[in-house]
Parts: sequence; C-alpha cells; structure tokens
Amino acid sequence: MTTLSASTEWLAAREAIREAIYFYCTAIDRRQYDRLGEIFHAEATIRVGAYEGLVQPFIDSLASRNANVLRAVHMIGNVRIEALGPSAAFAESYCLAVQQFPPEPPAETGIDRVLRLRYADHFTAAADGWKIAHRLIVVDHASAPTPAASESVFTGPQGAPGADDPAVRMRAALVATHAG
Repeated sequence: MTTLSASTEWLAAREAIREAIYFYCTAIDRRQYDRLGEIFHAEATIRVGAYEGLVQPFIDSLASRNANVLRAVHMIGNVRIEALGPSAAFAESYCLAVQQFPPEPPAETGIDRVLRLRYADHFTAAADGWKIAHRLIVVDHASAPTPAASESVFTGPQGAPGADDPAVRMRAALVATHAG
C-alpha cells in the first residue's frame, strides 16, 4: 500500500468517486438527466455503443433514447478504484442494468432488456470534487427475456421515473421535515 492509498485524503477521494458512480445509476434510473453534469467535467468524453464524443450530447439524447423504457434499474457490483497520482484515478465498476419495455402487439407482456456491463472511468480532481473526465461503457452481455407480469406478483409500491417514484417522494418529504 502506497502512502497515497493509505492517506485520509485518498480514502475520502475513493468514497467521492464511488458516490459519483452510484449517483450516475440513480440519475439514469430516475430520469434526472439534467443532474448528470454534476459528476462529469464540462469537457468530459464518453464512449458508449457507436457514440464517442463529448458527454453533454450523450446526456441530451437520453430522454429520447429512453422514452420507451417503463422502468430501469442499474445495480453496481464490484468497484475497483486505483490512484494514478494525487489528482487522477481509474475506476472499473461492474453493473447489471435492467430496463422494462412495454408490450408490442400481439405480445401480452413487455420485455426486460438485461445488460451486464462495466464502466471504465478516468476520474480527475477538480475544485468542486472528483469528476469523470472520460467514461467507456463496456457491454459484456445483453439479453431480452420476457418478464412475468410484476403487477400480479407484487402489489406494493412500483418504481416510476422522476418525481413520481415512491423513494423520490419519500426523500423529498423527509428533507422538508428535517429542513430547519
């Protein structure tokens, strides 16, 4: 273990990097695309599928790209973060992404697209924290099995995009309750 990796500053940096990775998944799932800029440098680049370029046009395309997605969940698994110097790091994060699409006639149920992917991120420190300078999204596997009708199996709160999501509403209520 190097001095940098054992330092309090590096431990705080690793946690900030990990939080940015989680934040990306939550913002994508809740369709809070306008908030994604918080974790990328203004000049950040991304490579995802056929797209390679500045991250902002990719962010701008997400609303139309995900218009048919009823629900989405991105779950982070293994995360490996290594220091490249005092103000740079590489992070590789394993992700399981599930997107639910509506049925298309004559089908009676929609389909779930399941992706096993990895985020390879180059993070650099900025005045306002650690941010992604470049992201490469690597797809290891994709499938589209037909789901069981979740509404008939589980009758509790169902996920929804944006402010309609039950967890988003709960958090907003708690913030209002504890604000002063």
